[in-house]
Amino acid sequence: MDSIWLKQYAEGMDHEIYRIKLSHKLENKTFAEVSGLIYKHNKSIVFGIEIRTNGKTIIRLNPSDFKISNIIENEIYVYVIQEGLK
Repeated sequence: MDSIWLKQYAEGMDHEIYRIKLSHKLENKTFAEVSGLIYKHNKSIVFGIEIRTNGKTIIRLNPSDFKISNIIENEIYVYVIQEGLK
């Protein structure tokens, strides 16, 4: 049995997906910039964004050039992968 994939699988089991409300301090930055800042500060990988606008919820995966605005009005959340909370 190949133990490398088993080790990688076990390491991955320590990670979880979280939905986190985006801070208004990240206003007018691109998704790529926000992803970089979040990774730099807490090693979380941002892979998606959720925006509620005009009564609709829109979810996009890795819209790198998307400029994030109206964070509070649009109830913007990001989806991250990070080590699970112990």
